[in-house]
Amino acid sequence: MFYNEYHTHRWAKNLAHARKLYDTGQYEKLYLGENLKDNEVFPGLRAMAAHWAGMEQEMPLRLKMLIKGTRRPDFLADKEINSQTMVYADRFVGDMMEIVLRDNICSPDRVQLIKEKGLSIPEDWGDQMRKLQADTEKAMKSYRISSQIFESWLDTCLRSIANYNRYIAQSAVITSLFVLKNGENTLKTAIDATAEEFMWEVSRSFYTNVLPNAGITDIQDQIDTIFRGTNSDRSIVMGEETQDGQKTIRRSILKNCMLFCIYQTVAEKYRLQIRSVGYGICRFCEAQGQANAMISQPSNVQVSYQRVQSLAIENRACTFDLITIPGNDTARVQKVQEKVFGKTL
Repeated sequence: MFYNEYHTHRWAKNLAHARKLYDTGQYEKLYLGENLKDNEVFPGLRAMAAHWAGMEQEMPLRLKMLIKGTRRPDFLADKEINSQTMVYADRFVGDMMEIVLRDNICSPDRVQLIKEKGLSIPEDWGDQMRKLQADTEKAMKSYRISSQIFESWLDTCLRSIANYNRYIAQSAVITSLFVLKNGENTLKTAIDATAEEFMWEVSRSFYTNVLPNAGITDIQDQIDTIFRGTNSDRSIVMGEETQDGQKTIRRSILKNCMLFCIYQTVAEKYRLQIRSVGYGICRFCEAQGQANAMISQPSNVQVSYQRVQSLAIENRACTFDLITIPGNDTARVQKVQEKVFGKTL
């Protein structure tokens, strides 16, 4: 296997569990998810498919902001970069083929066929997903989801997974080459220049494009789906709340990172340490978490969100603190409405 399974291929654990639930006729858990032992969460097909469709939108946005911050649009047409991108993306697909066979998810030929048909997200992906939802919910009333419906969900998920990791490979190659030629500090400056713009663009993508197209329109349902969906390719530990005066601190620990090993592998090719390119991963993650905190918290608390440490920079599990303080914060809610939903209160 080319990439570390724990970090890069957590998707497989969830799809293997989905296969077991289908084979044993546990259709409601298969579709809507369940809580497992050791605080693990199986998101369910509905949330996983929406999450991975979102990742197909998020990773190109990361790439877009990387290109904008570095001011190197020429990288997108660079033959070496495109060639190297395909090398690392193909390695990911090769891992997928090995894993689906080992874990009895599906035939490796299915993954190869998906790749040959094209990984790019179809223009009518939302129509397809909403139809799958409708067909699944109708079938559940009859207590039987057909193999055709289940395998269609599986194909949707596998294509999305391969596609978003292709963008990770491209960003990793570009980031590594940029650092090699310009240094770590220049990368930091480039990422900082676009992090806030990314924060709002990725939020708009999820809340006004991806989730509505996936048939998820209620705001609380959207927030819940994002939280559950995050478990599709991450292992998350929610720490206990602590108090510091009026502050309530909620710590979350992301034990794995699906970007980490692809970035590390590419960086090593260029004789760089992962921490040299890690800011290109971690600052965008922090910005996205900041936006989710601003959106999800009620108006009667003031909110801050910060990265405490990260795998790609400090070589320690990614740790984030959500801090809330009692107090009216309608200004934050107003800003979210304007920046994300394009309307005022």
